[in-house]
Amino acid sequence: ARVQGFACNATVNLVPGTDDVYNGMMGLQGPSYILAKQMQLYRCIQARAAGATISCKFAPSGRTESMTHSATMAAALNGLGRFPPNVCLEAETASSFMAVLLLHDLANPEWAGARAAAPDEDPWALFAEGAFHGGGLRCAYTGESIGVAMVMLGNVAPAAGTAGLV
Repeated sequence: ARVQGFACNATVNLVPGTDDVYNGMMGLQGPSYILAKQMQLYRCIQARAAGATISCKFAPSGRTESMTHSATMAAALNGLGRFPPNVCLEAETASSFMAVLLLHDLANPEWAGARAAAPDEDPWALFAEGAFHGGGLRCAYTGESIGVAMVMLGNVAPAAGTAGLV
């Protein structure tokens, strides 16, 4: 279903009794970025399956140098908050939160999100469990479908800051 021209972020349960599938891909940063991120995720899954303790969480969108060097991407980040529950954090804020999650995983290796995977466990749960995703996993619309609107709104009516979150 489409609402206001935006594709609903409905998840799809491919196999009864298993977790849903979430498509969080956004081509705004290009295919090389998507490939690099997917390779990072697959490497974490591979290491965890081999018995390693892994800490790799979805992080919120942040105003990092690599994200704001492009005027289009900076505008998209400014418009992201117009699609609740999405927020875009300052780089230092996101980094601090992610550091706390890393310390938690290191201090609690038996925790399900960090320990080696059980043979029948969904490998993708590693990234979502305990994630600080900034709203992307719960947004009503797909990131790809709101991309143009994010850029437009970010240029004409940027979302308020994220100071109230901390």
